[in-house]
Amino acid sequence: MKNLIATALVLLATVGATQAQSIYFENLYKDYQDSDDAMTLSLTGNLMTMASWFADEGEDQEMLNELGKSIDRVKMVMLEDGQRMSDREIDEFRRLITSKENFEELMIVRDGDETVEVLAIESGGVMSEIIMLIQGDDEFVVMDIWGEIDMKHINEIIDGVDFH
Repeated sequence: MKNLIATALVLLATVGATQAQSIYFENLYKDYQDSDDAMTLSLTGNLMTMASWFADEGEDQEMLNELGKSIDRVKMVMLEDGQRMSDREIDEFRRLITSKENFEELMIVRDGDETVEVLAIESGGVMSEIIMLIQGDDEFVVMDIWGEIDMKHINEIIDGVDFH
């Protein structure tokens, strides 16, 4: 699970969107915002730029700094201790964002009982919004990231991730 979350965070540090946030994610966020069973988080793009301060000097730091500048906002809902959305709720959420908001599946990574699913709105090689669904034995995370990011930057990040 730690590798999948690390991968998700690397992607998180690379993506943003300029349009309004997904209404279906926003509804989900509001549903869990005051729940004792969930942690919610909202970060601005400026905070994401600061992440580059913790990278090693050189190319990685420059890449994170540039990518951080493209992020407008990140929101996350995290359910722990076995709390999670039902499979039916997840399927309905996925159906709504793909059919009503034009998200497309970018990738699914499975490792045992752990899964990271990445869906995005992309046009002309630029992603404007990404939603990530991260599921594990004792954790469930939904992340919404928006700004403007070129797909080639995502490929650079993915190429640099050690999945083992």
